[in-house]
Amino acid sequence: MRGSYEVITDSGMTRIAPLIDRLFRSVAYDHGCWVWTKSTTSNGYGQIANSGRPNRVHRVAYEHLVGPIPPGMHLDHLCRNLLCCNPLHLEPVSQGENTRRGVSHARRSAAAKVKTHCARGHELTDDNVYVTKTGARSCRACKRIAEGVGMGPGQGTWNAAKTHCPSGHRYDEANTYISPRGGRLCRECNRLRSAQAHRRKRE
Repeated sequence: MRGSYEVITDSGMTRIAPLIDRLFRSVAYDHGCWVWTKSTTSNGYGQIANSGRPNRVHRVAYEHLVGPIPPGMHLDHLCRNLLCCNPLHLEPVSQGENTRRGVSHARRSAAAKVKTHCARGHELTDDNVYVTKTGARSCRACKRIAEGVGMGPGQGTWNAAKTHCPSGHRYDEANTYISPRGGRLCRECNRLRSAQAHRRKRE
């Protein structure tokens, strides 16, 4: 999978792009999950075409970034988000174990539907509950806290305790800016992404 390439059209020009590059162009990052935003299978998994054949997105990402999936093993989504392709959220397990975990998750989800309060004690009323992509009920008040709504810059965010961004750049005053949702973001990463986009346009 690591050497898979495909012809694509970009700004009117035809060029060769690695499969993994096309994959990352269609991923959104959500609290650790790498969420696929394009085509999906009938049972909810992300899929990407390679040489005219569909491939499961999470398998492509795992094999490229980690290595081959052991024969007979299945990748279990530890985050329970079938559209996630973060290798850290994937674990090779047997088919039987994968099925057992799925059943256990279904039971936990059914139990969660009867809960009246979240783990922080917020009441799960109709106006305080939203449903995630995996079908789980989640607390809006906790979501606002995680996004830093109504707090000072960077406070209450999921990465508030981090000293460096995922790429290793330090979250200091000169290198940090606050997103519209209240989270801390890295200026150096943003600069590198912009430079890479400009290079692609020139190619």
